[in-house]
Amino acid sequence: MKKKPGIFTIKLILLFLVAGLVFPGLFGCQSGGIFGKKTTKSERVEVNIPDYCTFVFEGRDAKGKVTFEFRSDDLFTALLEHPDRAEFFEDNEEELEELIDSVTVSLTQKSDLSNGDTIPMEVAYDEDLADELKIDFLNPGAVVAGLEEPLEYDLFDDVEVTFTGVSPYIKVKTKHDSGTPVGYYKLSTDKKYYTKGETVVLTADCDPEYILQYRYVKVERTQNEYVADSEYEYLSDVSLFKDSPELFDPIHEQMRDEMNEKLTTYEIILYDYFDMDDICGGVLFGASAVVNGQATVDSAYYLTINPENYFDYQTTQLILIYKVPISFPRCPDAGVRYVYFTAILDDVVNDDSGSVTGDFETLNTGWYNGKFEGEAYEKLIVGQLDKYQVVTVPLDDIPDFPYEVVIGSQDTEETTTEDVAEQTTTVETTLGP
Repeated sequence: MKKKPGIFTIKLILLFLVAGLVFPGLFGCQSGGIFGKKTTKSERVEVNIPDYCTFVFEGRDAKGKVTFEFRSDDLFTALLEHPDRAEFFEDNEEELEELIDSVTVSLTQKSDLSNGDTIPMEVAYDEDLADELKIDFLNPGAVVAGLEEPLEYDLFDDVEVTFTGVSPYIKVKTKHDSGTPVGYYKLSTDKKYYTKGETVVLTADCDPEYILQYRYVKVERTQNEYVADSEYEYLSDVSLFKDSPELFDPIHEQMRDEMNEKLTTYEIILYDYFDMDDICGGVLFGASAVVNGQATVDSAYYLTINPENYFDYQTTQLILIYKVPISFPRCPDAGVRYVYFTAILDDVVNDDSGSVTGDFETLNTGWYNGKFEGEAYEKLIVGQLDKYQVVTVPLDDIPDFPYEVVIGSQDTEETTTEDVAEQTTTVETTLGP
């Protein structure tokens, strides 16, 4: 005979039953697992349509095209394997298949696409079945990607810039390979000449839109800036002439040689130059002319080129005019006369260290520019005012030129042998201290 449960046993059973109703988690399996909280059959499933489309983008950025395929079989399989609602969809497989078959997808744009564009999609389906199966179709659109991008190219990466000339007439020279991604193009500057430190704007003569269309190269910029530079500057401040023996000493030295040569060679001809017949009479033709005293620098001028008239072959000029006193011993009435020698130094420049120099290879000395007072000034200074700006250089800024020369006589047809013997003396040159 089976033993009946006691009152205690009955009460214990009832206690467990009550506890099971109040604390269901104490018994059986808890909800959740690897997919999180278990979804009830009443909850809806969201389907992102682009996730089940294959897009193929072809062509260039901004001119791209797209083809696509809606993978309905993949969507059907994914729903049957849904972690929360697989059992429900299996029970309603026919309805699910009918719903998937009703889905049609189309794109509103298939050409002229750019990377990053979002193409709106149109999705049609059986809405009643979707609501019955509690499926929501999401359609955020298709994002364009993978189209060919143009080559980004900086024209000036392959440009070599050099500067020639002397400030403020620095010229810009450029060199670039014609085999660049954009092909041949010309470069130009905003002006012809530049001053040291001035900004140079270099412009490439090309059409970025044309290059993008026909070469598919995106030109980043068509202008670039550089800073003009040169080792030397044309002298701009005449005060820099002061205390510049390295500039004036070579000029003075060549001028001494010039005076010796000219005065010795042409001493008799000086008689004609000064038209001495009326004063001394023809009997003195051929008499000796003797330097009387020291030659000096009479005046000095610095000529800078007017920018509007500048050409590559022109330079600055330092012009020194030397005053040389002479006399005619046989004709005291002639008094002291003066001839004028000139020295012209081109390309007078100063460098970064402040040293002043010039083109001594082309240093011109002589009296051919005007032997008499005022002639050299008229020819070399006044005659060039249309090309040059003239500044007078203070004589205090020029080192002294103490120089004295005594020249002898020369024989002529109108002098006798005795006269020649009496008049001829030794040519002597004495440099001042």
